Amino acid sequence: MAELAWKGQRGFSSLVYACNEPRGLFLLEELKKLVPQVTALDFDRVDSLTRSVAGALSFHPVRSEWYANYQIHPLVQRRRARVFRRELGGAHTTADAVLMWGSWFHPWSADSPKTPYFHYIDQSRALEPAFGEPVRPSRSRIRSHALQQRTYRDCSGIFCMSEWASSQTAAAHPAAASKCQVVGWGPCSVDLSHEEMPARRGDPLILHVSNDFHRKGVDYLIQVARVVRGQFPRARFVVVVLD
Repeated sequence: MAELAWKGQRGFSSLVYACNEPRGLFLLEELKKLVPQVTALDFDRVDSLTRSVAGALSFHPVRSEWYANYQIHPLVQRRRARVFRRELGGAHTTADAVLMWGSWFHPWSADSPKTPYFHYIDQSRALEPAFGEPVRPSRSRIRSHALQQRTYRDCSGIFCMSEWASSQTAAAHPAAASKCQVVGWGPCSVDLSHEEMPARRGDPLILHVSNDFHRKGVDYLIQVARVVRGQFPRARFVVVVLD
């Protein structure tokens, strides 16, 4: 993450890493190389009743919208914040900062110490619809946008996985634009540096698998495919978009 973008500036010696993303383990290993003391927390140990109720309350006929509504539903966010604070215990009193990946809840209550916290994101909640989303924002989207706006307001920085995520976040939350910094996908991708290409191979094949057309950049990939095919006519592009 570009040396976490802030390590050299702030000289952090201890960090709380809050994540519910399985791929976050790769980032955790890199963080341990950069920061002497890292405390990892999983804030998603939410009880099944809360999950069921939040799932029902956030229902939307568009599956992707339902998933997004659930992830940032105020009920889920409050429970995650409660789990986070319980698991954290007194670690925040000695930590220089908190890095959060996978949720936008506000880590601190009104009477808790205000240790600086940062978000690591691939997108933000927006009121303006993206391609394929409902034209009018739902009540759930408006509520969750306000919740995210509050946590962005108080955070010390927003690390974006792409230029798209940075510009989309700035458009959705203009007041947070100055906090956005593009650091890339970094160690969370698959390291293929040790792989060797076979001496004999068939036609070039590019495979893309994702669960979101525009957010994952398939529209850009199509543009790239036209350029590549102009130089390598036998190249094939296969796109699998999961529903």
